[in-house]
Amino acid sequence: MADTTVRRLRLLARLLFLLSILSVLFLGTSTVLAADEEDSGEDDADSSEDSEDDQEDADLLDEDQEAEDAVPLAEVPAEVEQKPEKKPLFGRYGRWLKRAEKMAMEELDLWGASSTVPQGFLVGLAGWGTMRPFQRFDQDRKLVDILPILSFDDPFHDEGKFFKFDFNISGKGSALLASFMYGITDHLTVGVSTNFMVVEIKVDPIFTPGTVDYIGVSTLDEFYVVLEALGRPRPKTRYKTDGVDCGDTVLNLTWNYFRTDYFSTAVTGNVFLPTSHRADPNSNLTFGLGPDIDTGYGAWGVGMNVPLDFRLPKPVKWVSFSITGEGAYFFRSTRKSPDFLPIDTDVRDWIEAQGVDVDFFQDLTDMGSTYYYTPGPWAAVSGTLGVGPVSVTYRHGWGWEASYDSDSEGFKKMIDFIGLVGNGDDGKLIFSVSLPLTPIYLPALAQFRFEYQTDGRNTLVYRDIYGAGIGFFIPLAPPERYKLSKRSGK
Repeated sequence: MADTTVRRLRLLARLLFLLSILSVLFLGTSTVLAADEEDSGEDDADSSEDSEDDQEDADLLDEDQEAEDAVPLAEVPAEVEQKPEKKPLFGRYGRWLKRAEKMAMEELDLWGASSTVPQGFLVGLAGWGTMRPFQRFDQDRKLVDILPILSFDDPFHDEGKFFKFDFNISGKGSALLASFMYGITDHLTVGVSTNFMVVEIKVDPIFTPGTVDYIGVSTLDEFYVVLEALGRPRPKTRYKTDGVDCGDTVLNLTWNYFRTDYFSTAVTGNVFLPTSHRADPNSNLTFGLGPDIDTGYGAWGVGMNVPLDFRLPKPVKWVSFSITGEGAYFFRSTRKSPDFLPIDTDVRDWIEAQGVDVDFFQDLTDMGSTYYYTPGPWAAVSGTLGVGPVSVTYRHGWGWEASYDSDSEGFKKMIDFIGLVGNGDDGKLIFSVSLPLTPIYLPALAQFRFEYQTDGRNTLVYRDIYGAGIGFFIPLAPPERYKLSKRSGK
């Protein structure tokens, strides 16, 4: 599949457009700390301090106000005298926050997906997202049920079906994201991210008998009796997260090695840690045994991300374009095997004698206690148009088949028959809006996100994919060049 289930749940795993706007906020909190440090070492010379603060306020006047101040007051008519500009809300904090905005935009000029966190600053992100499983794109790019309807040709040739079995899957899920990034230098950022899932999925099987009632099977319970005689346990019907399920933890390092006014690029290396929830083997959706799913890759892996950012010149510098290539490769992991039942050979032989194809029902008791699983590697390319705080992205990914290695020859045949594993691809549109919170004097930015899967092959389809996130900034160890002078205001 082009993406495993975890990629659908990881709605806020990377807010690429975020840093181009959020960098405005970095210096606001740092300068407050710088000022507080200086204040702690001063005496109680209140009158002198008040005079200096008043001078700072005067420096914030507009150019036209400064020009008028040069005219003797006696020559200025009383009716046109201008009142001094009001102090920013929250005093020194508000003043420094606004000065920091100007410095960040004009001097640092961080823009595009290749932006990194300035040296000495920590960025903390928290996000939330929701989605629901909808259908699946099959090999021919058609929307079909998530699990294929089990249907067997009529061995009695009555121009009907032997029976139909519809898993009838439904459910919903949400995800919480936590991410931290720290600027080692202005062009080198290290980070870690993880996510937590809340999932509820149910299976309400629909059994439609055909000529199978010729052999005494006409209800779902009677079908289950035959199914167990053929070595398959009854599928579980409910899965609900007990608290939260962990997702994968990803370590990353970003190097913004080239940046100009109109072009910037970077490279990000990722290491995937196998911290995610692994589906109960006896309720695993991939095996058709129930609704439980992995909430991550569940294996060690490495990945890379390379964005290329372009920006238009003035007066439309707020329009940018990004092209990003990414991919990942994973290593083999050990998983616990499902508990399949022994086959009642008398029942199997009798059903086969009626002309029913029972090749799907292989003896799987020879699997052993474990099998080996390797998530399929994947690659993707995306293009983004950013207009101020709004961005639109189209992403297309390609995935290669995951590997299931077992001593049982029938195990792989069963997985192929169910049809949830294979090479595939998918495309989706991503809409994002980022809103800086400095107008309400918060050193943070909020982002809202919506995704829509447009097409695909051999991949699950989700709908109602919404996400929201907020980022805050902590000046842990900013260098002197990022601390504004308290007296000069520069």
